[in-house]
Amino acid sequence: MLDQPAMLLDQDLVMLLVTGGHGTAAVLSPGLPAVRCGFRTLTADTLNELSPGLVVSGLMGPHFDALDVAERLQAIGYHGTYRIVAGALADPDMVQAEIADAAPGLDVRISCQRG
Repeated sequence: MLDQPAMLLDQDLVMLLVTGGHGTAAVLSPGLPAVRCGFRTLTADTLNELSPGLVVSGLMGPHFDALDVAERLQAIGYHGTYRIVAGALADPDMVQAEIADAAPGLDVRISCQRG
């Protein structure tokens, strides 16, 4: 399913980076076993193929946000770690709680700039 040839990766360490667009592609960076996945490609089949130990996205994407990602992950059966990267937020704890409440099966955390 990967658009580019995949390296052999320790699946427990694979990070799935959710981005805009379609398809999946290995992120070729030493020491970073990661796969970029377009939000539209985030399906149960993709999760089954990649078995990520960690899913990461920005708070806002081109046509989705972290709440959309969390709800999609929950709906397709992911029960792991979901990390959200954001700029400065007035109340990051509130944002994190809202997303975590929408997807109680995920371990949700926000990393953001502290103002």
